[in-house]
Amino acid sequence: MFIKVSDLILHLESGSCPSGKNLADVDYAARQLSDHGMLIILSDFTNNDIGVSYRADPALAWNGYEYECGFCPALFHSINALNSHLASPKHRPYAYQCPGDRCNKKFKTLSAFFQHYETQTCSASENMRLQIGYGGLATGRLMLGY
Repeated sequence: MFIKVSDLILHLESGSCPSGKNLADVDYAARQLSDHGMLIILSDFTNNDIGVSYRADPALAWNGYEYECGFCPALFHSINALNSHLASPKHRPYAYQCPGDRCNKKFKTLSAFFQHYETQTCSASENMRLQIGYGGLATGRLMLGY
């Protein structure tokens, strides 16, 4: 049982759920929220970005001491650690923007947006339509297809 919606979404995004749901599934489900005006999906984040995952070529990533990320200066002791880094949202574009009237914060994952929403520190928490969508994700398997 998850206490907060953001916890449930983070669990799904991690790809560790026995259901097999992952970050790409959450991104597709988020389109439903966007279609109902409850979430802003940034135009820079396209369907081409959904489900994109990178894996390192061990021979190319190895610098003689550690494995190097090809996108940033991060170094890793194992190829598995590098691939975990590459599979994370670290290098993905910002996908979501808070719909709050006085908030322009951007987020790479839906769980990050809901963590922001759950703090109730911006005008989005006053938006009734967003609260309906929030409840739908918390209780309904319909929106996430879970």
